[in-house]
Amino acid sequence: MAVYDAVIVGSGLGGLATALILAKEGMRVIVLEKNRQPGGALQIFSRDKAIIDTGVHYLGSLGKGEVLERYFSYFNIYDKLKLEKLDDSGFDRVLLPSGEYPYAQGFHQYAETLSTYFPKEKDGLKKYVHALEEVIGHFPVYRVEPGLVNPVENKWMQVTAKDWIAGFVNDPILRQVLAGTHMLYEGNPESTPAYVHAMTVASYIKSAWRMVDGGGQLAKYLVDEIKKHGGEFRNYTEVAGLRGKNGEITTAITRQGEEFEGKKFIFNIHPFLMLDMFPEGMVRKGYASRIKTLPNSLGTFTAHCIMKPGQFAYRRHNVYGFTQPDVWNASQYTTNDWPRSFAAFFSRRADSSFTECANLMTLMRFEEVEPWSKSFRTYPHFSDSRGEDYEEWKAQKIEKILNLANECMPGFKDSVQSVYASTPLSYRDYIGSPEGSMYGIRKDARSPYASVFSPRTKISNVFMTGQNLNLHGIVGVTISSVITAGEILGNEYLLNKIRSSG
Repeated sequence: MAVYDAVIVGSGLGGLATALILAKEGMRVIVLEKNRQPGGALQIFSRDKAIIDTGVHYLGSLGKGEVLERYFSYFNIYDKLKLEKLDDSGFDRVLLPSGEYPYAQGFHQYAETLSTYFPKEKDGLKKYVHALEEVIGHFPVYRVEPGLVNPVENKWMQVTAKDWIAGFVNDPILRQVLAGTHMLYEGNPESTPAYVHAMTVASYIKSAWRMVDGGGQLAKYLVDEIKKHGGEFRNYTEVAGLRGKNGEITTAITRQGEEFEGKKFIFNIHPFLMLDMFPEGMVRKGYASRIKTLPNSLGTFTAHCIMKPGQFAYRRHNVYGFTQPDVWNASQYTTNDWPRSFAAFFSRRADSSFTECANLMTLMRFEEVEPWSKSFRTYPHFSDSRGEDYEEWKAQKIEKILNLANECMPGFKDSVQSVYASTPLSYRDYIGSPEGSMYGIRKDARSPYASVFSPRTKISNVFMTGQNLNLHGIVGVTISSVITAGEILGNEYLLNKIRSSG
């Protein structure tokens, strides 16, 4: 039996990027994926001949010399991606009961544009964008430089995003506008750290892009590069358990009984699932129990709307709409007032000026789908037992989110040809996220050390990568993969090599 230098469990962006970095260094790697498609949230599907993204609706910092461009160029995939830059004057539009407010690209332009709506806050906005730059500048790997950050010593990890924003501007509406895209990280007023808000928003302000023909291309090109460097990828290969010896893991065992021996094991799956795989006694029960008490972020309900041909003009921006003036209360919805918010992302064919698909996404708690939680829609656990009541429930939810979108974008509903919905159950089944959590374990400013993970685990040859380490999103997970690979190869060695490659 072959012994791999690294066995990577899970093929989300974090797993694929980590595998590629190690393969480029001559290590023999294999990526094991339980589903058919690689990529985790990069997966796409097709309905009515339209390509639908499941999780990657736009990317930030892909301009020349920006962080994601530098890493993707090192991966040798940047020039292959089909990209479209979003509207410079307003790539995101926040719709509050008080009006519509655009996010412009570029820190200076962002502040100047919002200053036209809030002229008395011009100085505060300048200080705010300067602080955004300061936060991302504090993370060495974001600058493609060697070095790590201690969460206990980082002041932006210990203050909430809500309080941090309030320290720059006084206008109550502007405070809501600055937090208006918090669905990108499931913002919680009591816990979300300032760095999560700052690094997420700043990456898009630098530059914002869409992937033409969907985010699946990113996973495809990463897998191609892994194979080019001698690595392997296996789909329909679900790891069910691990075998250990002398305090280290030696073997990953699949549900089908196949075994993969390795020197190192890297998990791109949720920590809860990883802990369940360890042999009895390898991890202290107290440690595992503590980790499993950490709360997860919420899931989402998404209506994937296929639009009638030539009906709805394509929008080179995203829309974040709210029914209430306090955007932070979006997750505190009741059955009667759901949804309190939505985000709309648009896609088109390269040769068309009309929207082909619009994804309407809103927050949803897992308790809403609890009645159908025993059923699964993925191989080999497929159990299509959700029944007509589930379809009726989805139809009611679709109707509500379509009505809200139509209030914000008149004529939208009449332009819809068909709708396909995904729920927290979809995320649980296809992404492997407990309770369908969109962003994994919730980061908490009240306990920054507890909710930010090191790539190293309690077992010397086992590592983690992906959104649960430091930050989610394409930029955050890419950075996490570099941090994980740096733990194996040497942080300074790897970052200097990436810097010199550009």
